[in-house]
Amino acid sequence: LVGYACHNLTLPPAFCAYHGDYAGVAQRGVEENFPGATALFLAGAGADQDPSPRGTLELARSHGQTLADEIQKGWSRGGRAVSGPLRVAFEELALDLLPLPATETLQADLRSDDPPRRRKAGYLLAALAEKRPLPTSQSLPVQVLRMGDELLLIALGGEPVAGYAQRFKGDFAGPVVWVAGYCNDMFGYLPTRRVQQEGGYEGGRATLWSALPAPLAETAEARVVDAVHRLVRRVRDPAGGSPR
Repeated sequence: LVGYACHNLTLPPAFCAYHGDYAGVAQRGVEENFPGATALFLAGAGADQDPSPRGTLELARSHGQTLADEIQKGWSRGGRAVSGPLRVAFEELALDLLPLPATETLQADLRSDDPPRRRKAGYLLAALAEKRPLPTSQSLPVQVLRMGDELLLIALGGEPVAGYAQRFKGDFAGPVVWVAGYCNDMFGYLPTRRVQQEGGYEGGRATLWSALPAPLAETAEARVVDAVHRLVRRVRDPAGGSPR
């Protein structure tokens, strides 16, 4: 099981063949380096990180082979044996969404020069006119796995940005902390408060392409951090987690 915290998007939009991008190349490289192994890729918290440079098949091959070579180097240096039980804790949050824009704002967006904004405004106005219910929150699965005293795997739904990995690696110093995204559900980006304040694509604009009626509220990061801390306490307490 290997992973990296970066979008798996080296190939350009015009590339229309089936391909695993750099992650798929890395998996093949690992399997070639370790005959008989089956390599699985687990994406990290890298929703605001893209491959650089990118845009060609050759670059996807290069990035993937570099990752496979680094994995082999790490293996040759020796690792940390994992001992003790596996303890697992899970929680599903309901993250609040921002209120819908005013009807006047949506009507103005219908005349916008921004096609995604026009389409989203039309979708929301139609839903309001037809009195279709729109969600006010988004479900987020949060799972923590403690593997002995050596590894803490924090698995978040959606596409978490890198700030979550930086935060949790500082909060839980001691074991190796591995923060993964796209786990148990995929609804869109999971930004931190800083990314929301900066704006841009991950901070809110991405919802123009999604079924979410509005971006996540500014309380999202605090809710996620609180949940992860609760679950980590459960898996650290021999009586609090679910041993496997």
